[in-house]
Amino acid sequence: AHEFEWGTERYSYLYREFVNDIEFVRFKGFYNGLTLSYTFRPVDIDALADIVGSFLRAELRYATGRVNYTGSGTWNGLKDYVYEVRGLAGRDLYINPLLKFTPYAGFGYRYLNNGFQAIPARVIEGLSYYSAYKRESKYLYVPVGVELYQELPRGWGIGGNVEYDFWMAGEQASHFEDMFSDTGIPAGWDAMYNKQKKGFGRYGSLRIDKAFPKMKLGVEAYYRYWKIEDSQPADVTVGGVPITTTLYEPQNVTQEVGVKVGLTF
Repeated sequence: AHEFEWGTERYSYLYREFVNDIEFVRFKGFYNGLTLSYTFRPVDIDALADIVGSFLRAELRYATGRVNYTGSGTWNGLKDYVYEVRGLAGRDLYINPLLKFTPYAGFGYRYLNNGFQAIPARVIEGLSYYSAYKRESKYLYVPVGVELYQELPRGWGIGGNVEYDFWMAGEQASHFEDMFSDTGIPAGWDAMYNKQKKGFGRYGSLRIDKAFPKMKLGVEAYYRYWKIEDSQPADVTVGGVPITTTLYEPQNVTQEVGVKVGLTF
């Protein structure tokens, strides 16, 4: 009834922003991370199983990486981190005794912190006045997907899943209060928060694993994708007072291609 999985992952990261379908910002690098999940199957509680399906699952992912920025200048080695929390429910359906088909759905939250705040103004090239600033991305979404798993002889198994992530809400925080002029004087702008109303995500994976007496070892290749449309505009303020400038977060695309190794107990 209780299943725990611990894993480690490494993936390539590519983030791009577009204005009028022309790319003008790019972050590219590699992340290393940890994944944890807990699955509860109420095998002896028929009433609960009828309500929630075959299982309930909680997932946590944390990763950090170094990325290179190309846009209004070029900066290398920026340190980012991301975490994601998900809750899922699903039902195992057996096509035959060795082939399992599992639809699932749930809720997810993704947070990304961009490492621009670590760059002093005096070392930035290509940006004439202001230094960089911290950026935070927050996504709330509904994952809906299916898993397919085939048991093979001698404890081996192979499977995969596809998932579509329905957008619920998002916010991009731009911490302009971090900015300084080249002479070290604070820029004086307040943080700006842009609401993101439209977007979607996709996920796909292929996994092979081997069962041992007390655990299972698995290797999984995966692809994650996000596309977020232009945000709502927001006023730039100084001391809480709007100035004439209004900014928005442009359309952006995130792609992650990686490999995860996990142990299931």
